[in-house]
Amino acid sequence: MGLIPWKGKREPVRVDENPFEQIRAEMDRIFESFFEGPSRISWPELPAVWGGGAFQPALDVAETDREVVVRAELPGLESDDFEIDIAGNRVVITGEKRESHELHDAEHCYSECRYGRFERAVSLPEGVDTDRAEAEFANGVLTLRIPKLKSVQARKIKVKVKKS
Repeated sequence: MGLIPWKGKREPVRVDENPFEQIRAEMDRIFESFFEGPSRISWPELPAVWGGGAFQPALDVAETDREVVVRAELPGLESDDFEIDIAGNRVVITGEKRESHELHDAEHCYSECRYGRFERAVSLPEGVDTDRAEAEFANGVLTLRIPKLKSVQARKIKVKVKKS
């Protein structure tokens, strides 16, 4: 530990301390907590940092032997409030979550609800049959099922090995 000279200020300054080291340490902590998993991050705060606080639906994407399933949480929306577009191997869900008219002009004491336009895009794996995609919307959850092409579905192949 180095000596700490007194500069006439209330807080002593270490001679061997880099002023940017504290910033770097904080950035390291943020990145480490991000990669440790969702339990270490306050996820509701991330959209406020990245997207200016606008509504962003949560997505789940799962793949089975027969299909790819995309689920989007769209609470408070009706089926007319969003659109689903599939172009190539990309699904794009766009829409708008609007504030109710009765609250629009009210003075808020506290508000955690998010509103506004949104767009979520998901890249699909190769070999899906987008022409046979089906969507269902119930209880604020959109479920999109995209079947895989028959030629891509998992199958077992016996390979004969020649002896030399």
